[in-house]
Amino acid sequence: MFHISGGRLYWYAYLNAPEGVEDPPGERKSEVRRHFGGWNDVIDETIEGTDEAHNLRNDVHDRRPSRKWGEGRVTMLGDAAHPTTANLGQGACQALESAVWLASILRDHRSEPEEAMRRYEAARFARAALITHASWSIAVPGQWSNPWVCAVRNRLGYSLPKSLKALIFEKAFLTTELPTL
Repeated sequence: MFHISGGRLYWYAYLNAPEGVEDPPGERKSEVRRHFGGWNDVIDETIEGTDEAHNLRNDVHDRRPSRKWGEGRVTMLGDAAHPTTANLGQGACQALESAVWLASILRDHRSEPEEAMRRYEAARFARAALITHASWSIAVPGQWSNPWVCAVRNRLGYSLPKSLKALIFEKAFLTTELPTL
């Protein structure tokens, strides 16, 4: 769950399901309630407070980070270049970071657009790949279904020292250096 502007909340949940499954019209909320209701009051209130029309169901596809984002005077940014699962809430953030880098490099290399594209890709690859891998490393164990394995996963997650959690948070979110526009 992520608070966004206007007192609104963005939330998502993952469910292991066959690809392409669709809910009957008007039954998405009841499906969400069936799978995720009863876990705790906050989740129940969130489900109930979400209008049926705002419950979306999408298949999630993943791929490894690709080093090649473009060719010639063309490049990609955002999910086209570095897609990530939603686990860290970083998809749009990474697209914005890439846009700032691309604008800055293009400004400094106007007469060499192809060189600018490759510089942008080189500047962004490591950080975008870090976020993609970090998000994926949360996504995979989150989809495990064996009750014993899940119990161990949950115990380990709760027992991580706060200092390690803070270090992970700092590495992912607080160490970004952006160029000045």
